[in-house]
Amino acid sequence: MQLSIFCISSSQSESLEIVQSVGERLRDYVTSSEIQQLEQYYKIDGWYKINVNYKLKVVLTDCSAASILESLCSQWEWLGDKQSVYSLNREPDTVFFNSKIQFLTCYFDEFNEFK
Repeated sequence: MQLSIFCISSSQSESLEIVQSVGERLRDYVTSSEIQQLEQYYKIDGWYKINVNYKLKVVLTDCSAASILESLCSQWEWLGDKQSVYSLNREPDTVFFNSKIQFLTCYFDEFNEFK
């Protein structure tokens, strides 16, 4: 599973704290994580983009995917491929567990294993 986190942050260290808080929320679902990218987001000043790969310890089903996502945010929108999903703070009912998070995308490559 790959998660892209777009957050308001003043530094890399603050961004790492946000990644750690995401990891804590996902601890029931993942065995390990690896940060692939952590950099200032070029489109918006004061934002960072962090890409993290997570190794799942649960069998990925529609139900477990929903549980994983709900642990991070209240609203998600699935894309046409049914493997990618995103959440954006501009939607009226969207609540992230951390107010510094502005946008999340998640790609469940594990769904490929079951097709």
